[in-house]
Amino acid sequence: MKPNSRLADELESIRLQIAEIQSMATKNRPAQPAVSEMIEASAPASLSRIRELDRLLPPLPESAPLGIALIDSDHRFVRANKVACQMLGYQGQELLGLTVGEIMQEKDAKACLLQLNLMSAGKLPFARFESRFYAKKGKTPHLQLTICPLCEDSRQSIAALAIFENIVVRGDAEGDCETSSGLHREIFENARDIVFAHDLAGNISSVNKSAEQIFGCSRDDLIGSNFYERVAPEMRDLARKMTEQQMEGKGDTEFQIDVISRDGRRICMEISSHPVFRAGKPVGIQGIARDITGRKKTEEELSLKNRKLQEWVGELEKRTSEMALLSEMGDMLRACLTTSEAYSVIINVAQQIFPVQTGALYIIDKPRNVLEAVALWGEPSKAVDTFIPNDCWALRRGRVHWVEDQNSGPMCRHLRNPAPEGYICVPMMAQSQAIGVLSLEKPLNEPFRESKRQLALAMAEHVAMALSNLRLHETLRSQSIRDPLTGLFNQNFMEESLDLELHRSVRNQCPLGIIMTEVDNSDLIRLTFGQEAADYIVRNLGKLLQRNIRKEDIVCRLGDCKFVILLPQSGIEVCPQRAENLMAAVRSLDVTLFMSPVAGITASMGIATFPDHGRTVESLLGAAEAALRRAREAGGNSIVSAN
Repeated sequence: MKPNSRLADELESIRLQIAEIQSMATKNRPAQPAVSEMIEASAPASLSRIRELDRLLPPLPESAPLGIALIDSDHRFVRANKVACQMLGYQGQELLGLTVGEIMQEKDAKACLLQLNLMSAGKLPFARFESRFYAKKGKTPHLQLTICPLCEDSRQSIAALAIFENIVVRGDAEGDCETSSGLHREIFENARDIVFAHDLAGNISSVNKSAEQIFGCSRDDLIGSNFYERVAPEMRDLARKMTEQQMEGKGDTEFQIDVISRDGRRICMEISSHPVFRAGKPVGIQGIARDITGRKKTEEELSLKNRKLQEWVGELEKRTSEMALLSEMGDMLRACLTTSEAYSVIINVAQQIFPVQTGALYIIDKPRNVLEAVALWGEPSKAVDTFIPNDCWALRRGRVHWVEDQNSGPMCRHLRNPAPEGYICVPMMAQSQAIGVLSLEKPLNEPFRESKRQLALAMAEHVAMALSNLRLHETLRSQSIRDPLTGLFNQNFMEESLDLELHRSVRNQCPLGIIMTEVDNSDLIRLTFGQEAADYIVRNLGKLLQRNIRKEDIVCRLGDCKFVILLPQSGIEVCPQRAENLMAAVRSLDVTLFMSPVAGITASMGIATFPDHGRTVESLLGAAEAALRRAREAGGNSIVSAN
């Protein structure tokens, strides 16, 4: 700003302030304490003159930003606003009655008084000077003092108006204004974020340098271009909608959109904007846009890693649950007494571990050399019932055969047509011997994960060990209750079963029959044909008896050629007829020894029933044996009932 221009502005400002204060003198003012009451103790002027001043002088504006005071013709303060008191370090009425020269430094006081005298004589329109003032508490504020006369209608000066201005504050304010303007411009240009403004149609009117780097074009290219055309096509409607909502005072001030740079890069921007109003009407949008592409990428990467972590945690929890199921299956398999119970347990657990696959457990039937399906789950119709060992690559190789898809490896021949997309066969080994295979089909459109393969291996090991133990247990149990020659139950099992059936008959009040039979002339057959021939006849007789009894009947071998048949719920009326049928079957027995048929094999039978012939195991067996003895003594090939 030019010096003469700045001085003219200041003079004009002072003129306007003086005119405003002089105009207030002609208005009605609120009641204030009389000047005589404020300075009666210190002012040397007469009371009549003070009252006259009090009537004529206007009230001072307390809200003015400058210090304002009224000075009488003796240069004493008769009124001062709060700002003036604060500048000079006085409170309330402490300033009233003091002269201007008393609060100024000596060298400045002489110059001030000279100018005041010239102004009073009408030779100076106003007085203006700078000075260091003596404040009450030792401070020396540097103030600019402007004094002008207050005149009556007769143009005679009755007092002077003094305006105090803090030079430091004013200088700082002027410097700060210029500095602030430059600082704001520097912040605007050097900000890393885009600072922009556009009109309601989206035409950009202002933008900083950061936009050049982000959009890849100059500021001249950006100014005048349309903001919405630089937004990604699928987000333009959203950007316009956000602007419309902001105009209505409803939309969010912060939102995210994607923009397209000059080279086609997609940039995610976080925008904070607000509408600009003129005369109460919206005229445009101002805002700040920040490139958050890197942050979004980091967030997406973190989100992806978090999802993977959650998947891993979920997979770990699932694996833990599956391993717990396998452990529980192992406990239950160890508690199973028969293979049929074990197969039920396997199906139940397999359906939980492999819920979407078609699964099958095949066990090798050694006598027939085939694998038979003993457990099926999922879709049983997709699994074959039997196949030979050579049809399975897992059994051929002795290890897992895993086929991810039909082009990744040879397919087993035991699969149904059409073949599944992928599958896995796990051989089950026990004591280095294959006992079966676990076959699992891959679910549609899902990968067969390594974790599932490991789980199938673990399940196959559990099942193989459990079934091997069960087979051994069944073998030992069979040997303890079965006759090794005929496969029929032995005497120990017969006695236990007879005791059980007796208790059941007593409880249900139903009869129980016993038929004891023995081959006639067994000693002669042994002497004639030898022991092997006699064993052969006994074996065939055992099979014949097993074929000609009911399901609930029990056939036992007591030794040599003697057998006992337990007939639950058969009394004295039924047992003879059953014995007749068995007798006829024995007579028709076709036995060939040494390429020659053996004819004339007969048997004697003794019958005893509960409760007619006994109520205990010993009594019933004794009665049946006595009846058998009498049948043999009668010449054999006959049936005798107990007495």
